[in-house]
This record gives sequence, structure tokens and C-alpha cells, in this order.
Amino acid sequence: MFCKNWSLKRQLQIALGFGAVGCVCLAAALLMPQDSYLRGFLLGCGSALLAFGVIRTLMLRKKLRSPEEATEYEAQQRDERMSFIRSKSCAMTLFLSMGLEYAGGIAALIAGQRILGMVLCWVVVGQAVLRLVFEKYYQKKY
Repeated sequence: MFCKNWSLKRQLQIALGFGAVGCVCLAAALLMPQDSYLRGFLLGCGSALLAFGVIRTLMLRKKLRSPEEATEYEAQQRDERMSFIRSKSCAMTLFLSMGLEYAGGIAALIAGQRILGMVLCWVVVGQAVLRLVFEKYYQKKY
């Protein structure tokens, strides 16, 4: 899922980095005026990054304390079946999120929110183009 081929210690460092970036976002948000849109954005992003960093760090520290769990986790990350399941779930998540973004864009256009609707529709187009580009790249590579 997240950093699937990296060692547990490297994943722990990255999770701590996410938590640190979340703390910086929260600190920056506290310095903003109360009615600022940027403050709300930084509070939301900072909270999400901090929560992800803390949860991931706790999970990885638990695995690092037990050598048996660490070995089992490393083997599970390289298992072909788990890799297939991860790939299929990522593809389904992408298609569902693209569908929801497209539906939101159409709904916004119908509701008269032209800019929001256009942005959401162009995000879907961008995701579709990136998916095709990466698919072609990996077909040539493998």
C-alpha cells in the first residue's frame, strides 16, 4: 500500500515526516487570521497529515518491536497475491474517485457553479490521461 518495497525503518522515517509536515501546517494555520480560507485549508490538511503520521508510526513501531512480525510483514509486502490485491484495489479506488469527481463536476455545472464544475471535470480528464500514460509506460517497461 504505502511505500510497499521499502524497509520498515524507512517507512517509519517517512511516517514521521508526514507527522512533522502536519505539525508545520497546523502551526502555520494558527498564525493566520480567523476568517481566512487558507487557515481552514491548512487546518484540514495539517490534521489529516498529523493523524496519518501518528497512526502509521504507531503501527510500524509495533511491527519493529517484534522481529517475527517484522519478518512476516516484509514477506507479506512482497507476496504476489497481496500485490495483485493491492493493484486491483488501487484501480477500483481510482475509477470510483474519478466517477464521483465527474458526477460532482456535472452537478456543479447544473447548479450554476461553472468554475467548480469545470475544475472537477478537468481533474478527471487529467487523471484519465495520467492513467493512460503510466499504463503505456509500464507496458513498455515490463
